[in-house]
Amino acid sequence: METIRRDNKVKYREMIRVDGRPIKSPCFGRKTDAKNWKRRMLNEREQSSASGSNFNPNLTFGTFSRTWLEEVVKIRNSQRTYECYNSDLKNHLLPTLELTLITSISPTSAHKLISALKAKNLTHRTINKVIGLLKTILNFAVKSDYIPKNRLFAFPELKEPPKADVFWEKTEISQFFRANINDNLFPMYLTAIYTGMRLGEILGLCWDRVNFTTKQIEVTRIMTRSGLQETTKTHKKRVISMHPDVQAAFVKLIQAQRSKTFVFTKENGRPLDYNHVSQREFKKAQKRAGFSKVIRFHDLRHTFASQFMMEVGDIYSLQKILGHRSIDQTNRYAHLSTKFLSDAINKLSFDSGVESEPYMNHALKISSNIVSIS
Repeated sequence: METIRRDNKVKYREMIRVDGRPIKSPCFGRKTDAKNWKRRMLNEREQSSASGSNFNPNLTFGTFSRTWLEEVVKIRNSQRTYECYNSDLKNHLLPTLELTLITSISPTSAHKLISALKAKNLTHRTINKVIGLLKTILNFAVKSDYIPKNRLFAFPELKEPPKADVFWEKTEISQFFRANINDNLFPMYLTAIYTGMRLGEILGLCWDRVNFTTKQIEVTRIMTRSGLQETTKTHKKRVISMHPDVQAAFVKLIQAQRSKTFVFTKENGRPLDYNHVSQREFKKAQKRAGFSKVIRFHDLRHTFASQFMMEVGDIYSLQKILGHRSIDQTNRYAHLSTKFLSDAINKLSFDSGVESEPYMNHALKISSNIVSIS
């Protein structure tokens, strides 16, 4: 063990050899920490040697995360995902973990990161998103054989206050439609509310994915800020039935022959701009309808899902329409439908021999005389 004296302070440093090259530890204030580093590095070196993996104890999180971002995310993911990850890395992860060795990231590192993020007054939701990105990077480090395991795999999320979904009631939908029926983008708004499609999916919808014979829309592409992508957010195709109102709007659009490629365009036939629609046009349309509270375009997706659950109550069909990977994502709307739960119970039938109707009428009479004790 090497002893280093600087500014009247004593530091300790250990060393191991990898392929004959000396690898020195960071400087520690305690001998125990230096010894623990060496013990962990020797253990990981043995595991790497046995599995033939890439052991590089000097690899920092900053170097690895930037390489992952440029060589993996930029190629495999959408431009928007790349931009979001890049922003979170630059603003939240790298200021704290830039020089931290990838092999040294532990729950203690995560707690220090959370403290730094809380000092910025970030919400628990944002902090959980940042920690989730850190876990994703470490999972890739495991797959790439740079670390034997992700030590944050079971790291718990911070508790988040329940977030209510914003959606329009039927009267608000009608009010919005009436005010914008002559707007160039009216068919697009109509489609959003009747299908629950994301803005990128709507802007990327082309005529070759609209089937007037089967009355279905195939969702296989998205329009991002960098252009049309031959994929979806979940990388899976899904099919959505067209409501008669959507069919009628599509017929008028195809008769106008603005574009042979895109369904929704500007009046000159050119593709719509993602930012202009979300940040400018949709806000204008809401003000035109007299709404004082402006919602996001993505809230039209919540509007569709909420109205679907209140009217239809079939959460499993809703999952397929929205394209959610997990039913847990769709369950956020389940509380809106009492019909969903009652229909599920009523589907059970065991031929019990009981005539339920007379008993139900009797129960109703009794319940009317019950006094609440709450």
